[in-house]
Amino acid sequence: MFFNLKLCFLILASLYSHAYSQCATGCDLALGSYYVWDQNNLTFISEISSKSIDEIISYNKEEIPNKDSIKSTIRIDLPFSCECIDKQFLGHVFRYKVRSGDTYDKIAKTYYSNLTDSNWVQKFNSFNPNNIPDTSSVNVTVNCSCGDSKVSKEYGLFVTYPLRPEDSLESIVRDLNFSAGTDGADLLRRYNPGADFSAGTGIVYVPGRDKDGNFVPFKSSKGGLSTGGIAGIAVAVVAGLLLLVGYFGFYRKKKVEKFRLSTASEDPSSRGGFQI
Repeated sequence: MFFNLKLCFLILASLYSHAYSQCATGCDLALGSYYVWDQNNLTFISEISSKSIDEIISYNKEEIPNKDSIKSTIRIDLPFSCECIDKQFLGHVFRYKVRSGDTYDKIAKTYYSNLTDSNWVQKFNSFNPNNIPDTSSVNVTVNCSCGDSKVSKEYGLFVTYPLRPEDSLESIVRDLNFSAGTDGADLLRRYNPGADFSAGTGIVYVPGRDKDGNFVPFKSSKGGLSTGGIAGIAVAVVAGLLLLVGYFGFYRKKKVEKFRLSTASEDPSSRGGFQI
């Protein structure tokens, strides 16, 4: 009896936790729009992204025609995997080796070109923000997206895109160069509800292109739980709870009946032996 109840609770707890998770799985590939600041170079970018120079160039053939140098004040796409972190959000954790004088703010704003912010970096590290050890490594967490089939199934590769002062919805749509007939502005608004594309700061998510320069279609196995999936699990949780309540009710009823029968069998008057 105890084992059966324990098993029921474990199953229901598992269903409940899945129903209220913000994501279930991630995707193998996402991109980060990295702004190349003055005096930056491919060796440094390769180091902080843990990607080879050749891998970086493969996603930026037009932007980086020569592997021995890179122009400043341009954007390039950095590839990385997009994982479901703690079943709460989609992101990727880069490991950054601290240099003397580094701060969370400098790491986020400069070295990672606002792909994240200092508060988000600090959240996933225990070091005092005013005294980060020079010999340590810092977790740099960057949010990402795997797409949304409810918006469009034509796009499954996404770029984490830090907004800059020169950006606007129109300029981003123009740079993405959607196919004819696509309402790029409406598409970006639907992927980023409530976002101010002219804010000059913050993150939005925009469709990205693969190594061959093509948009990648959405795959249903990517991303978090779908609305239907969450609803289905929620129904299963409710059904499980009702089943468990019914089981308890049935078990209690059987116990009461058993007790009554036991009491009746021990009552002398019920056996007709004698009367009081």
